[in-house]
Amino acid sequence: MKHMKKLAGIALALAMLVALAVPAMAVTFTKGDKVSDTSEITTYQIFKGDSADNGNSLANIQWGADMARPDDFIKALKATGIAELQNLHVVGDLVGTTDEGNNVVATSSSTAQEVAEAISAAMPLSVANQTAIANAAFQGVSGNGTALGTDVGDGWYLIRNRDTLGNNDPNDDTNVFTLQQVTSATKDPIVINPKSDEPGLIKKIVKTDGTKADETDAAFGDTVSFELTANLPGNFTSSAIVTYSMIFHDTQEEGLTLNPDSIALTAKGTTLVRGTDYEVRIPGTDGCTFEVELIAKGTVSATVQSLGLSNGDPIVLTYNATLNENANVGTDGNKNTAKLTYIENSTPKDTPEDTVIVFTFNTIVNKVDPEGTPLKGAAFALKDENGDIIKEFEAGEDTAFTFSGLKAGKYILEETKAPAGYNKLEKPIYFVIEYGTTNEEVPSLTKLEAYQTDENWTKITGTTTTNFTATLEPDDASVNTNIVNRTGVVLPDTGGIGTTIFYIVGGVLVVAAAILLITKRRMKLNED
Repeated sequence: MKHMKKLAGIALALAMLVALAVPAMAVTFTKGDKVSDTSEITTYQIFKGDSADNGNSLANIQWGADMARPDDFIKALKATGIAELQNLHVVGDLVGTTDEGNNVVATSSSTAQEVAEAISAAMPLSVANQTAIANAAFQGVSGNGTALGTDVGDGWYLIRNRDTLGNNDPNDDTNVFTLQQVTSATKDPIVINPKSDEPGLIKKIVKTDGTKADETDAAFGDTVSFELTANLPGNFTSSAIVTYSMIFHDTQEEGLTLNPDSIALTAKGTTLVRGTDYEVRIPGTDGCTFEVELIAKGTVSATVQSLGLSNGDPIVLTYNATLNENANVGTDGNKNTAKLTYIENSTPKDTPEDTVIVFTFNTIVNKVDPEGTPLKGAAFALKDENGDIIKEFEAGEDTAFTFSGLKAGKYILEETKAPAGYNKLEKPIYFVIEYGTTNEEVPSLTKLEAYQTDENWTKITGTTTTNFTATLEPDDASVNTNIVNRTGVVLPDTGGIGTTIFYIVGGVLVVAAAILLITKRRMKLNED
């Protein structure tokens, strides 16, 4: 398989529903009339199972006959960056920690059923994600697959269309992979035709732990990293293509500030030279935030030409941006959209846009008395989990305090001054913010909550100092809480002089009462 160049496309519409099995009917794969004479088509069974839901899905899923390296498949799935696939694991993966802080590693790999359910959870899939999953499947199969015309049973099949271009040079081979589900409802035969020779574009946010996703959360001033991956088409080496170029277009909303010096481009893993191998334009010619143009064939620099770019090779653009105070603090978030213009023989075409999104939140603190009446004259400081101050408010006329541009995490709220005549909170309030989104291609914010903890960040399940409520609006994603101050004397802590005085006075009264009681008894005895 060495020297093999891969361009993947996929038609994957699968749902893992557990239902009564339907008897299977064998089907065959056959070559369509659009397949070239030099193409070799083989199929690999990656999952097997039983038809369910009237043939619309599979149940009782197990590894297929050709899936000889499931761990390689799982690793490749995780490497796609698709969020729903990140909890898959193989033997030895770190999967958690004990209460004592010790690492817990997996002693067994994810099952075929778990892998299929994870893929199902990621649906609907973008074209880019479909491509990534098809590529990952090929990392796990072995052997030469099954030839066309052979009856196959229920399962998922990886279809390999290998075009040898009529010669014996493996560098000229084009490999196009697709996935096909076979159930009792599948029509016989399944006709295989080649996919279009067009590049795709995948845009991802690269999180601080290295995982890649379509969304993240950030605080004002945080740096967010982005990655755009395009692939040269499957016919890139064809003599019919005389010139070929690519232009990345990236559009950021005003809440994100581009860091121009962070823009970098690689081809086949080799870093290209800005100004020599590619050009950066800020802003872009079409009004986007910036665009990057790489000439990959035709009028081409020596550096790019020396890489030997070929069918399906990846071109990766990376950069970062800073979340600024113009960011939308609401469910609409801060979108970042990209597309690719590819120009083949002077004919420009655009890929579909791919969008990622960055969310940020508010915490609103309301100062009230026990009846809920707003109070003036309080001051607050918000700190991170390490005790470093994020923002402070001085005492004044404000009765509500908004800490804007926060991300999910652990926080400490400290009242630094109470309104005149009221008692200040004796201890800081420890709390945690959490959020959740949908699994759509462009995720939506659907959950935002906060809860109070103890000093060890353990959630308090009983009576708390304060309670939080959430607001989820397009321009307002916030957690809100009322901090109550009370009037009256606060008794000093145990050991203070005030407490000591009460003990002394109490003791004197007890002694006096005892003396009075004894005196009365003696007087009564004398009278008798």
